[in-house]
Amino acid sequence: MHKAIARAQARLTAKPKPKAKPTPTENAPLSNCIGLGFARTKMRYTGTAIAGVVLNHKSGYEPVRRDNLQAAHEAAKMRR
Repeated sequence: MHKAIARAQARLTAKPKPKAKPTPTENAPLSNCIGLGFARTKMRYTGTAIAGVVLNHKSGYEPVRRDNLQAAHEAAKMRR
């Protein structure tokens, strides 16, 4: 019983372990830019040829052109 108490007291009075030295990358200067240039501007469709998008199967999206609206009707009737 006395040995257990002595071990517990030794644990409580022991010096804390020193922290590990930081790696060189932890103190490296950081940057918000990627590479040497700026981020590209996002592209957005602004034309009028596409009427919309249909979902064929799971995540199979297809564009529907305005000159072929029959494809949109067929896609709507298709069984999912």
